[in-house]
Amino acid sequence: MLYNGSAVMNDSDLYRTPFIINDTELNMNTKFININFDKLDQKILDRKDALGGYALLMKLYHEYNQKLEKDNVYDNFDVQSEKAYELAVEECKARGYDLDIFDREEFKTMTMMTLSIQEDMQIKYEAGLEQGLERGLEQGLEQGKKEIALEMLSSGMDRMLVCKFTGLSESDLKGLEK
Repeated sequence: MLYNGSAVMNDSDLYRTPFIINDTELNMNTKFININFDKLDQKILDRKDALGGYALLMKLYHEYNQKLEKDNVYDNFDVQSEKAYELAVEECKARGYDLDIFDREEFKTMTMMTLSIQEDMQIKYEAGLEQGLERGLEQGLEQGKKEIALEMLSSGMDRMLVCKFTGLSESDLKGLEK
């Protein structure tokens, strides 16, 4: 099993993976090989094979994509991803990883999908954060109105003026006084 994540996986550990075929449970021992480029064993990199090439490609693809996004070079994310892939393949080839898999459309799609998933997660995270901030702001404003209304009422201000200045209704004021 190839793994390209940032969490620590011990390459020498075997993991028991149960699965069921025709109502029969089978167990398979699975060995994880971490292909995160920064954590690859030098022996794998020295072979200049598909495993090392893929790990390097993923690393470079993500780096180029981040750089292009930061430099705001492209308005279209798909065009940016294509260019990042192109640049990553060029650099891999320059480093001696001249592999035919880089030119396969399905390999390119698989590589670009990993970023799409991460981008999607980032977009959803940012949207959730923004939504949470908006809700918090709304709740804070509402709470502030109520506190001001209480102070206005306690200072003897007319209830109709309190409603007018705070935007609270008469029933809101009654609820505050309880």
